[in-house]
Amino acid sequence: HKERHPVTQLIWFSSA
Repeated sequence: HKERHPVTQLIWFSSA
């Protein structure tokens, strides 16, 4: 799952 910003992955990863 690649988003525009790598930061987005950190957010959904932490939210998960």
